[in-house]
Amino acid sequence: MGITGYGSGGNGNDGPGSILEVASDGIARINSTFSGSAHIGMSVGGSGGGFVLTDGHFMAINHQPYTDRSSDNNLTERLRIDDDGRLLVGRTTANTSGIGTLAKLYVTSPAVTGTASTVYVAKFSGNTSAGSSHALISCVAGYSPANNDTEGHVHFGAAREGSGNQGAFIVKTGTTRSERLRIKSNGDITFGQNGGGFYTVIKTCPANTSTNIFRMDNSNGARCFTVYLTCSESSYSVSKIYHVACQYGSSPTLNLTADTGAYSPNHNFSMTGSVSGSLHTFAISNGNAAATVYATIVLGEMNYPLGFERL
Repeated sequence: MGITGYGSGGNGNDGPGSILEVASDGIARINSTFSGSAHIGMSVGGSGGGFVLTDGHFMAINHQPYTDRSSDNNLTERLRIDDDGRLLVGRTTANTSGIGTLAKLYVTSPAVTGTASTVYVAKFSGNTSAGSSHALISCVAGYSPANNDTEGHVHFGAAREGSGNQGAFIVKTGTTRSERLRIKSNGDITFGQNGGGFYTVIKTCPANTSTNIFRMDNSNGARCFTVYLTCSESSYSVSKIYHVACQYGSSPTLNLTADTGAYSPNHNFSMTGSVSGSLHTFAISNGNAAATVYATIVLGEMNYPLGFERL
């Protein structure tokens, strides 16, 4: 063991590069033991290094005040690896029954203050600023991820919506990792490659006029969907369901399949459609009272990508 003129100590190394250095051509290891039956060790070898501890024991990372550095007083645990290899963050024990015993990661948020009901338990970030980038988590069933990077996989996570600050939730499946589901920042839900899905429009419609509420466009113009329309206000309670089919260059076909009718004299509305090539525009024709109409559109999948615009 050597001690330099600067007070650095080396075990197996007469020229240590730090205050304390243990060197060996075998395994350079430092052990801490307790009562002849418990230990934790730190070592490094030719292909890596790590920590080891006695079977049946846990390993924790704690904070404590500087003044308690010579004792185990006032420890605040931040992270634990328990004796079954489970990683616990924000808690010291895992579930002891049910499917929770199978989980290898437990994360518990800090206690909330006051009446707050929303907590953020974990945050995963993709290290890219590219527009339309994806940050995904993969779950694998039935295959070793080391041997197969596609089969048995489901991928889910966040998608940046262009170059702005909005994000969407997406799900990808299959060996080609194709997108199957997207929940957009505005609440629209798409389940196909070309825009089939669920769309919501909320529009205040003045009395005695026709108000455009949304339009759709896709190559060749063919698409079909169902529209659920509701106005539920004081003195105005009306709902309707339309089935709609569209074709290039033709006015859309609208079939009214369910209708409450007017709530009171002329407190009523209807939906109409117009065409310009592959573009179809839809409007609410309202009666003698203004109304805020909620429209939910359930759209079937198409051959080509959809352009959907709220008006």
